[in-house]
Order: sequence, then structure tokens, then C-alpha cells
Amino acid sequence: MSQHDMEFDWADETIHAAYGKRWHTALHEKFPDRIPDMDGLHRRCDELVAIEIAAATDAERADIRQVADAMIAKAGEIGLNEPAQAAQPAQPSPAEAQ
Repeated sequence: MSQHDMEFDWADETIHAAYGKRWHTALHEKFPDRIPDMDGLHRRCDELVAIEIAAATDAERADIRQVADAMIAKAGEIGLNEPAQAAQPAQPSPAEAQ
């Protein structure tokens, strides 16, 4: 997968999340008894994730760790572990430098 493909996918998923939030909010306003608010939805998702994590076997955890370690190593190979530009210390403005 190319970096271009990954950037497109990231942008595409951001659009999906924005649409989902917009429609969820509209549905909650129209059907508050049937559709939970966003905080309630997030809490329920957290509960479901916790259930899945608790049910994972040691073998599944080892498989996930192996994949995650490979992804982290690959990110390092292509330079994604370098500090982001935004994380660099800010340069003083000309007025501050004087």
C-alpha cells in the first residue's frame, strides 16, 4: 500500500466519521428514547471493547502483539517515528528574540 493510498484512506475515514456524527446527532434529537447521546454511545462501545479484550486468549494476544510490533517497526523504517514538526520547540518571534 502506498503512502498516497494510506492518506486517501485516512481522509476518507474522517469523512465517514463526520457523516456518522452528524446523522447520529440528528437521529438522537428525533428519537431520544431510542438513540443514545454521543457519550452514551461511547460508553457502550467502551463496554463492548472491554468484553472482547477480556475474552481474548493468550494466543490471540500474542498474535495481536506480533502484528502491532511489525507495524511499529515498519513505521520506524519509513520515518514515522521521527518527531512531528508540530512537536518541535517553537521559535521565538522577532520581537521575543530581541
